[in-house]
Amino acid sequence: MTKSEFRLLLEQALEEAARNTSKRLGYEVPRQFIILLHGAGHSGDPMDTETAVDQLYLSEDRFYLIIDVAIIEVHSHHSIVFVRASSHDPGPFAQTWNNPLGNGPFKQLIANEIKIVKD
Repeated sequence: MTKSEFRLLLEQALEEAARNTSKRLGYEVPRQFIILLHGAGHSGDPMDTETAVDQLYLSEDRFYLIIDVAIIEVHSHHSIVFVRASSHDPGPFAQTWNNPLGNGPFKQLIANEIKIVKD
């Protein structure tokens, strides 16, 4: 899998998290994302999608096995996304979470509480 293909998978995971959150809250949440990256050498560092791809993409044949994704905070113009790379030893794409099929390492989580910030 190329880095571009991986970026597309991450973007799809972010969109799915936004759809899940919108459904739960009853209104559309912003699709401008600030990612708080945990794991992969980070402890909640904020970053944009491109920077997250740079940090999470290992190589064409080596991947984090599970990457959790959940929106945890919604602002007027952006959504804060919890993203965590598992501590499992990275492996080939075939060993990633990939549930449902086609999601690769990206696993959707639903936050128990979603903070709503009126700004």
